[in-house]
Amino acid sequence: FHTFSATSACTDHSAAQKEGRTTRTIHTIRACGECRRRKIKCDGTWPCGNCKWYKHDEQCKYTARPSRAAQSQQTIRKLSSSLQQSQKVIDQLFPNANVAQLGSLSRQDLLNMLSTDMTDSSAIETASPHTKSHSTTPVCGITEEEDTPDLEALVLQRSPETGWDERNTSPDGTAPVPDDVNALSMSVSHRSSYLGVSSITTSLRVIQAISKSGSVEHAVCANPFRSTGPKHHNLAVDHEDHVSTTIAPSPLGEACLIDAYFSDVHPLIPMIDKARFMVTLETKTRVDEGWLALLNMVLAMGSIAASTAGDRSHVYYYNAVKRYINLDFLGNGNIEVVQALGLMGGLYLHYESRPNMANAVMGAVMRMACALGLHCESDRISAMNEPSSLSKPFLPLQEVRRRTWWSLFCLDTWATTTMGRPSLGRIGSAVTVKPPDWSSARSDDHTIDDDAVLAMILHYEVSFCKIATRIQDRLAELPLLTTDQIAAFDSELTSWQATLPDVLRSGHSCSSTALMPRTIMNWRYNNLRFLLYRPLLLDHALRSYLDPNTKLSEEQLQCAATCREIVTQAITDIRLEWCPTQMFGWHAVWLLFQASMAPLVTLFSAFNRHEPAEMQIAQAEIENVIELLGDMSSYSVAAPKTKYAIERIYGYFR
Repeated sequence: FHTFSATSACTDHSAAQKEGRTTRTIHTIRACGECRRRKIKCDGTWPCGNCKWYKHDEQCKYTARPSRAAQSQQTIRKLSSSLQQSQKVIDQLFPNANVAQLGSLSRQDLLNMLSTDMTDSSAIETASPHTKSHSTTPVCGITEEEDTPDLEALVLQRSPETGWDERNTSPDGTAPVPDDVNALSMSVSHRSSYLGVSSITTSLRVIQAISKSGSVEHAVCANPFRSTGPKHHNLAVDHEDHVSTTIAPSPLGEACLIDAYFSDVHPLIPMIDKARFMVTLETKTRVDEGWLALLNMVLAMGSIAASTAGDRSHVYYYNAVKRYINLDFLGNGNIEVVQALGLMGGLYLHYESRPNMANAVMGAVMRMACALGLHCESDRISAMNEPSSLSKPFLPLQEVRRRTWWSLFCLDTWATTTMGRPSLGRIGSAVTVKPPDWSSARSDDHTIDDDAVLAMILHYEVSFCKIATRIQDRLAELPLLTTDQIAAFDSELTSWQATLPDVLRSGHSCSSTALMPRTIMNWRYNNLRFLLYRPLLLDHALRSYLDPNTKLSEEQLQCAATCREIVTQAITDIRLEWCPTQMFGWHAVWLLFQASMAPLVTLFSAFNRHEPAEMQIAQAEIENVIELLGDMSSYSVAAPKTKYAIERIYGYFR
């Protein structure tokens, strides 16, 4: 007989189940990084079977899974309520501000904005626009307790604390408005680069200081062209590749772009020997980095000259230049490298509203030019010229060196005159290179050919830029000149203008080659003259704001009147002489924005002093500028931004 124990079997089975539950191997439900990458099943061990098979034990890694804490409805309601309360407080303190912009401001900037808004509220409650605020918080560094405002302190009060950033990462090569030199970003914050009394930013600070409505501060907050947050520049190489694939070359073709360069850009800076350039291009004998960088910069500037403001094909050629230029490139000293970087720092980067980067590039270029000895000249340099059989169709190498140096000199002067920064020794006794030679023409009928005309224009530009450099250094040293100093500098400028030949004077006939450089040279002449007088106008506006009984001397009144006359003449000349091309529109908009600061300051100052006659004249000039900028919108990328900035400030008086 056999005896079976049911109870014992059941017990053993239950024990086995319990043992199985306790001894079963526990596997993680997560896969290692390699298995997830290969999209294969992972056994969850370490190292897993797949990594052992592929002999990648060291790559078998498990990343921690982020915890997912479930939020209760009560927590969500508390967070929503707190957010609404915070938003309500921000709206009450800064009703016209963008929260994204407020987050990037420092504590002091927020306090300044708050004090401005409090001033506005006081003016509204008393129903009088002329009621002064009794706040002790300084506006633009000036308090009512000061007996006399200090224009120099106003210039120096907001030097950059943390630096500035003009780099660009947008897919089409555009940026909101990194340019704080011409104040298109309407920025008067600590994040702006250092700018002196000649800059537009200083004029904006004066307007902000004397504006009892705070309208300038509100214009800053509402400007849609400003960047609203910090830029991120990770994966720079990937970004450059992306830009190269999204920006197409110009459909006009390289030949058309080169023609556009030599017809519209070369007359302004005739440093490239066209004949030598074209022969090198046609023979294709050079493939070195210096030549390729110069060729692509010519194409980039030609693309700008041949197109309208909406065309971005020039970025394609600029990106090609960047493939050849790096820090090692600065160790490759030859004339083509200097010319390529000169075009980049002297023209292209300013067109792209990146003036600080342009200024840094020009500093490097000037030192490279000195290393090549372009700043000095002796009789022995003539021995460096090619044999006559080879150099006959070309400019002598000595003349190319002269034109290159003086073109760089003019480019640096034009760019930095409106920055209010010192020239850092652009001219001096060690610069012995002779001016461009235009004494004889290379034609047989004794008429001046186009090349000689360009050399003549550059010759007079150099004389003008030498005066401009001394004025620039003087204003950088002490912002406010005496009336005698102003008169002396102005006498030099008017004497220079009186020595110009008829072909360089407005109203006289000239060749098409000379028309644009002659016109822009006249605009710069007017610009430098009113920059010379404008600090006195700013100082008078500050003083009359703090003390309405402030009186100017007869000489100071005459200087202020002369400044207004020059500005009126400058605006009129631009209206009558500009042509619908990008090279004209670009320079016209830049100089119009400079000129508009004088009537804007006059408008606010005359409003404070109850002088309606001055206000009407200033309003007419500002409206004239706004109309001009609207006409130029297709021929300058900065025209819409400039027009908007002026309209925002002027809108308070409409």
